[in-house]
Amino acid sequence: MISSEINTQKLKWTSAAMKNTFWKGKKVTAYVALKHHTRFIIPIMDALAALGAQTHYLVGQAERSQEITTIECGVSYNHVFDFVHPEDRDKVYQHYHMLRKTFGQALLEKDLFSLQAPTVLDKTLFAVAQEYVGFKNYLSEKQPDICLSLHELNRWGRMFSFHAKTLNIPHIVLQEGLLSSANFILTGHVQSSCFCLVWGEGTRRKLIEFEAPGDRIIPAGNTHLANEIKRLSENKTREAKRKAYAIEDKFVITLFFSIKLPQDVKEFVELIQLPVEEDHVELFVKFHPGTTRQKIDEFLAKFPKKTQQKVHGIHGEEDTYCLIAMSDLCVLVEGSTIGPETLAIGTPLVLLNLEYQVDYVDPLLIENQAALQMTVKELCTAICNGESFNTRMNKEGVKKYLDMQMVDTENSIDRVISIMKDIVIANKSLPPVPIKSSQSSQLDHTIIIPVTTVPDAFLATLKTISSACGDKNYEVILLPPASRPESIDTILNSLSGDVTILENKEGHPLPSLMNLAAKQAKGEMLSFLDPFIIPEAGWLDILEESRGQYGPEAIFGGQLTNTYGNILHAGMVVNANAQPVSAYLHLNADFPEACQTRRFQMVDYQIALTRELFLELGGFHPASGCYKYLDLCLRATEEFAKDIAVYYLHNLKFSQIISLKRPENHNEAIYFYGRWNGTLWDNEDQLYAMDGISNHQLATERMKRAQELINRV
Repeated sequence: MISSEINTQKLKWTSAAMKNTFWKGKKVTAYVALKHHTRFIIPIMDALAALGAQTHYLVGQAERSQEITTIECGVSYNHVFDFVHPEDRDKVYQHYHMLRKTFGQALLEKDLFSLQAPTVLDKTLFAVAQEYVGFKNYLSEKQPDICLSLHELNRWGRMFSFHAKTLNIPHIVLQEGLLSSANFILTGHVQSSCFCLVWGEGTRRKLIEFEAPGDRIIPAGNTHLANEIKRLSENKTREAKRKAYAIEDKFVITLFFSIKLPQDVKEFVELIQLPVEEDHVELFVKFHPGTTRQKIDEFLAKFPKKTQQKVHGIHGEEDTYCLIAMSDLCVLVEGSTIGPETLAIGTPLVLLNLEYQVDYVDPLLIENQAALQMTVKELCTAICNGESFNTRMNKEGVKKYLDMQMVDTENSIDRVISIMKDIVIANKSLPPVPIKSSQSSQLDHTIIIPVTTVPDAFLATLKTISSACGDKNYEVILLPPASRPESIDTILNSLSGDVTILENKEGHPLPSLMNLAAKQAKGEMLSFLDPFIIPEAGWLDILEESRGQYGPEAIFGGQLTNTYGNILHAGMVVNANAQPVSAYLHLNADFPEACQTRRFQMVDYQIALTRELFLELGGFHPASGCYKYLDLCLRATEEFAKDIAVYYLHNLKFSQIISLKRPENHNEAIYFYGRWNGTLWDNEDQLYAMDGISNHQLATERMKRAQELINRV
């Protein structure tokens, strides 16, 4: 499981002394809205409070006041309006008028609303303006160490997360199980927040399909379910509830509807009327918490009075887990988080095959045959015939499905808290201290290369570097992995000349090993290359010329292309998901806008700078892993007192001899995004706008390039 890495491998730079006392006095704020969302957040907050953290809840304004949620849950809270002060009046009105102008224009252009809408909308816009100021004031005044919410998709989550980012306060979001909404809801889960913690790999994959950065979507499990299952067992809930409803000897069914109720109930008539026809059947109909009472009443009114009297219509009157536990069978109309939770509790599950069009059917539920798929008629016939749904369930399919949808839920709270702790540590980490070295510069260049375990690629790298460096005064320091094939040792033992092999006897992470290499390097200029990357001839000349032009306080990166000649790196920008990506990614190497030397916030894959500057910066952070170059650039430009600039040199060219996607490492991502989330603001579109290139033009160029490669094959 991907999340096992988080659970079992602590970041090595985390001090063991922090483990027991770390959370004492730390401030943690959770934004909460609907009550059924808090079941995932409150267990985490309670556990943090038990560890000594100062926990606090914040609510916003909504049609159903979010204060009701905190009052019902019995937790201390503040309303965001508590932090809108009299002196904020002008700011509130400024934001309100901006929103009003934007929405007013939309109303005129798109005719989306009736004439009655603007009055209600106007009140909402003013509330949004107040909330925007209130969230900012709250975070500025309280300065929590970390924030938590269910997601950042609604307006409150968006504002809460945005202001946390501006203040460099890490914000973690949870995702409630499956993603069953419209496709556009699958985007935007980590635009301002650091990480999105999901139940399992199934949801993670779904988010990645919609462009979420995989290293920031972490399976952490259902933080509520383990305690619920324990409570249901200890309280003997099944027996107690069935006795309370006087249904001990009945076959109990709970039918779950989503927020969208069917307009035409004809498909459900046979099932809803089953308790009238069959005395041994008891039916509970559970409506989504977001469904209005008016909609529920309208739905039930479509059935005869006698039927309505026999059916238990449940909105918020009964706990969902109690319903699942006391039922002999749970029935879903469409995919829902109820599905995996029902199966984890151990109640048989039916997913209805309907002519009625639903918004979402969980593909993994169907693929693994974890639920019985039946029409309403087939279901009613099976119930009337007294068939055993337990026997019919595909137990192997259920296990496979749960393994995919929910990681080890027993330890999910501990896992989430461990992730949060490492994020806080990263967020507050100090830059490495300068590295001291007595080694004098005797050569012009030192080239530092981690050794790949692919013999042919390693040989090709060495040969290309040798020929590309020409007669320059340089040395090579090789960093072989501790575990490697004999063929690599054979190559290493055959090398001669100014080559140093630095063995990792102490088990250092690669960034630390690179620091050791820099400490003993003899070159005045250091060049670090990722594995499988080779330079073109004359590259050291270009570095020397650039150093002369831009000075010794500069960091350089070059253009990297893959085996097809497409751009992998042309300077790093930040996309809408706060993820560093290459400018002009996947376009042809001679794309005009990528052939300009210019300053960037970061460069990647390869980096060059003076040895003196590298040591003064403290080298690479030990926890930075695959983000080491990005991290070094940000420390140099964002924190260092000197005026250090990062340059992308378009004529400094490299190629990747084996196309390889970097493996994801969540611990390294936790360090990088925990440390730099407040610095990573979307600037990709700004670059393209400055270059006069639209997203449509970029998409066209990428399609054109892809077609060229297809035709070439």
